[in-house]
Amino acid sequence: MALTLEELDQLLNHWEKQIKKISQIFEELNIKQKIVLNREQFVGVTNSELKTVLAQANEIIPYFADLEKMYQATVSTRQTIQPWGGASIIEETIQKLTSQSLVLSLGKFSPTRLLEHLIDSLERVKTLLREIDNTIVSNKNDLERSSKELILLQQINPANQVENKKTIEDIKAAIATCGLILEQDPLGIKNQIEEQVLVPLTQLGKNIQYLIQEKTRLQQELAARYPLLEELRQVHEQALIVYTQNQHQGLLLPETMDKPLTSEDLEALTLWWKRLKSKLAEGWIIPVKVGLVNWTKNVQRCITKEHQICQVSYSIYEEAQNK
Repeated sequence: MALTLEELDQLLNHWEKQIKKISQIFEELNIKQKIVLNREQFVGVTNSELKTVLAQANEIIPYFADLEKMYQATVSTRQTIQPWGGASIIEETIQKLTSQSLVLSLGKFSPTRLLEHLIDSLERVKTLLREIDNTIVSNKNDLERSSKELILLQQINPANQVENKKTIEDIKAAIATCGLILEQDPLGIKNQIEEQVLVPLTQLGKNIQYLIQEKTRLQQELAARYPLLEELRQVHEQALIVYTQNQHQGLLLPETMDKPLTSEDLEALTLWWKRLKSKLAEGWIIPVKVGLVNWTKNVQRCITKEHQICQVSYSIYEEAQNK
């Protein structure tokens, strides 16, 4: 079946649209015909992905000028063909545009297919470059936001939190390193930013928030535990009175029992509590948390012991009175 003039017009219309589209992509990519796309500043994953898409585009780009000339020549030929004749010229012209006459490393192509393949290749380049640009902007925003957040966390981090201070310095260093790598390998650094900046920063925020809450709780708990000292002083006074009274009468406690606390013992417990309060104000949250537990156990043990001295001393005294 003979090819028609209408088919040739449709093919030329297709070519015209493809050439306009290619010219538009060239403009978007800020390159000119026959100029090889180049992004040598990239390394790593980004360089590897760019090389793949650029290699295909760069092999075809040099053919674009010849394809344009072919189009112009075909348009000129079309103008000479009359509607009532020229069947052989029509067929010959269409064959030139559609036969696989071009051999590239990518395979055999017809001029029409090569034109279409050039668009596909340039679109892949454009998509990848857009991805690179978007990744750079997005990751820069992440790093800038992380840097600002880190400054805030550093300001509210309780003093003397050595582990947090080290984490802060590590994240600072990671932000600086990632910022340098970002310009060279934006597609290869995403996981690094996630693992070395974003995840540690989130955990740091949680740790600091926990410590702030713990500091408030410990302040309240320290204040709530202070009355134990007064309770100890009162029971100690009672124990000391009975114990001293029995001593004057020659009534001694069993050898297995301790004597009442000394004033130095009471003062040591008071100083311990004050030291915990002072250290908490300095930011020693975890040590104070452990210290308060130990202090409470010691005071409660002393209260129990002084109660026992009172009870045993009273029993000895009453027993002596009943003889």
